[in-house]
Amino acid sequence: MKDTKENRTKFLQGYLKILLSWKDKNPNVEKMKKALEELNQSLSTQRKVKLYGGVSDLGSDLRNELGNDLGNDLGNDLWNDLRSDLWSDLRSDLWSDLRSDLGNDLGNDLGNDLWSELGSDLWSDLRSKLRSITWEYYEFIWPVFVGYFYKNLPIIKKKIKIIQALDKCIKSGVGYLWLSSTTLYALPFPQISIDGEKRLHSETGPASIWDTKERFWWIHGVKVTQKITETPDKLTKKDWRDEKNLEVRRIIQDRMSDFAKKLEAKSITKDSWGELLEIDLKDDPEKVARYVKMKDASTTRIYYLRVPPTTETPREGIAWSFGLEEKNYQPKEET
Repeated sequence: MKDTKENRTKFLQGYLKILLSWKDKNPNVEKMKKALEELNQSLSTQRKVKLYGGVSDLGSDLRNELGNDLGNDLGNDLWNDLRSDLWSDLRSDLWSDLRSDLGNDLGNDLGNDLWSELGSDLWSDLRSKLRSITWEYYEFIWPVFVGYFYKNLPIIKKKIKIIQALDKCIKSGVGYLWLSSTTLYALPFPQISIDGEKRLHSETGPASIWDTKERFWWIHGVKVTQKITETPDKLTKKDWRDEKNLEVRRIIQDRMSDFAKKLEAKSITKDSWGELLEIDLKDDPEKVARYVKMKDASTTRIYYLRVPPTTETPREGIAWSFGLEEKNYQPKEET
């Protein structure tokens, strides 16, 4: 296939569909083991292959290896050679374009979201070290991606067995790899749901499920609780008030049924733009929070816009959100 922006996008979107397809499939353990063994045989040093069901199962073994010889032999076998050889064989602007395509089409935010589940939840003290020696799904796809469009490059021909094995790992469901001098550790790619910007997202259930049923809830790339996602009708004033993360608090606000009533908001004033509400916050430095309650003209959905506590009218609050004074806010239509 000719190397064009359109073809590269089509190729990468195809692999994103593969990653998303695991949501509706049971993992094929035998197929993953076969692909991993083929990868193992293609490396300069063969190791024992261990495929884990979930993050928690893997944690203690990796922690032990970090004290010994867990390293980046796969990177040494493939990535360093690819990077140096491709840099000399490809134009520097094309190299940048290829890397940019990979990030944009597979989702840099998605990689960071999933890594936070691996890193912060189980190995927070080792997070930076682990990520530097982890091969993640998008790093499998990178050499496959380059090999697909540049089959005749000497380095591609030299490393073709490794590249083909990595491709089989992706298509069988392997998501993460770690290598020590004796062992190749692997973890399946989780079942995920994403939004249009390729961030972990689900408003009805967990956005990522690992093979051993470890579940994580995300809304538009923000990690939340099961309660926020699955039972928003049970959210309370205490849930909102006690939440320290401002992004999560905003999501609670958006998902809470009858936000104003539950937070005992009092009406300050109304105009054609909405209603200005005030909520008592005894423990907050500002003591009160003011919101403009307004209706989306196209969907009729109710929104609550946080505005400065000195705001006196809904229109002033909306103007403030656009960086304008009330007298200069003259929209052609309400949105």
